[in-house]
Amino acid sequence: MKTYVITLSRTFLAGHPKAGEPTNFRDKFLNKQKVHTIRGNYELWKARIEEIQQGKAALSVREWTGVPYRSKQSEIARLDAGSGVGIQRLEYSNGVWFLETQEGTVWFRDLEGLRNLAKNDGLELEDWIEWFKKSDFTKPFAIIHFYPGRY
Repeated sequence: MKTYVITLSRTFLAGHPKAGEPTNFRDKFLNKQKVHTIRGNYELWKARIEEIQQGKAALSVREWTGVPYRSKQSEIARLDAGSGVGIQRLEYSNGVWFLETQEGTVWFRDLEGLRNLAKNDGLELEDWIEWFKKSDFTKPFAIIHFYPGRY
């Protein structure tokens, strides 16, 4: 069976105002406070999540044991078709965020919608904004849900 890997950072990355400080993502994941992760390359992740939902693959959620990309990874959990893994598309254009939901596409430009998104990603809004400030906003993001809940 295929295994796809998502690695959570133990600390805020270089370039973030809190660089080197703990993110506590592992504990937040285990306590179901970090219910999803947001990644670029929506189309790639959509195909992978569909494979997981079909029982053809698993998702290994890991964390770096030391310096990101320069240390070993430790598995936190292995998620399969029965875990509730899912994906939603998130886009940004001209100051507006667009989120695909089961009811259709919703949009928001207020901070309250972003605050909830950031919280479910395991971060305070200000930290979330800093985390993603260098992202490519011209392409859709993948919200990868670890559990059954969706927006």
